[in-house]
Amino acid sequence: MYSQRAMVLHLVPYRESSVIVRFLTESAGKISGIYRGVRGNKRKSKAVVQPLYSGVVEYLGKPDLFTISNFEANRYPALTGQGLYSGLYVAELLVKVLGEGQGEEQLLEETVRVINDLETNTGLASKLRRFEFRLMEILGYGVDFTCEAVAHEAIDPEATYVYVDQVGFVRERTDAALYGAKIGAIPGSMLEQFACGDFSDEAGGVIAKRISTIALSSLMGNKTLSSRKIFKSELTRDSKD
Repeated sequence: MYSQRAMVLHLVPYRESSVIVRFLTESAGKISGIYRGVRGNKRKSKAVVQPLYSGVVEYLGKPDLFTISNFEANRYPALTGQGLYSGLYVAELLVKVLGEGQGEEQLLEETVRVINDLETNTGLASKLRRFEFRLMEILGYGVDFTCEAVAHEAIDPEATYVYVDQVGFVRERTDAALYGAKIGAIPGSMLEQFACGDFSDEAGGVIAKRISTIALSSLMGNKTLSSRKIFKSELTRDSKD
């Protein structure tokens, strides 16, 4: 029997009264397991095993699909509106990026932190960018905002740069033959802001989102995020109301 802190990322119905739950755990990374009898059973409340709830999970069995014996929730995030959609995006991103058993110990803390931060429903884009880049850093695929990728020199705030997928930032005028998705005309001063975790500037926020989208797409392969479509549709609906 294993027992550790965890957050619920996703669940789907399984047979008549069970669910298959994906958790982000403190030390075992992402795990999946069958939680039997939680639907339509008075002894277990379905409400305690909802996405983004944190607590302690107890499980046993084989890593390909564990048996969940209990999940005791102790944190129920108060997310509403766009904050809720942002939280669901974080959960889906982790499901799509992480393989079974993948995830460093500090990732659970980072995820709990961003979900808590999203409760304010303010500065959501900046908070999501910080989490995305922190996630990639933890997994060993961090975007280096401090160093030019070809000459290996510190970013010059007076220069402009091109972001090249899986390479990094290079000066806009370079003789190097670089292949991959690119984003050009990025001021070095903006990269310095990104290095400090500052994505609050409107123009910078747009560039940061494009960079994270490209970088995360490489990690996910052919997987797509349905929550992005939902988020966009909600934003469009809100603008019409």
